[in-house]
Amino acid sequence: MKLSIILPALVLFASSTASACLREGRDYFCPGDTAVVGSFDGTIISVNEHRARVTIRFSNEQVGTYPVTRVQIAKGCVRRVCVGDNAFVSSFSGTVIGVNSTTDKVSIRFTTGEIGTYMRREGTYSR
Repeated sequence: MKLSIILPALVLFASSTASACLREGRDYFCPGDTAVVGSFDGTIISVNEHRARVTIRFSNEQVGTYPVTRVQIAKGCVRRVCVGDNAFVSSFSGTVIGVNSTTDKVSIRFTTGEIGTYMRREGTYSR
């Protein structure tokens, strides 16, 4: 009798955390979101709200878990710099593909195809 009461509670807990989003500052990190860590992009496959970490499956099929302070997400803006904006860093141009409003960082896919992550103030941006 006790097992039948505990089992539905475990199923409910597991299903609610599997689809939950993690909020860090103004950013929401959700399963299915495109994310960037350093020079690699991928998809968030799970979040750990208690440890403020996300697990990402990268384009090269590798999987890694990172604190959200190291992750930029492909939605939103950081101080008027938004995903999709044109970006210029040094003499290179590209498109903003990720932002993190807590760390004030942006990830840029350059016209060469390479990805770089920078402090927002290191570049110039336009829409």
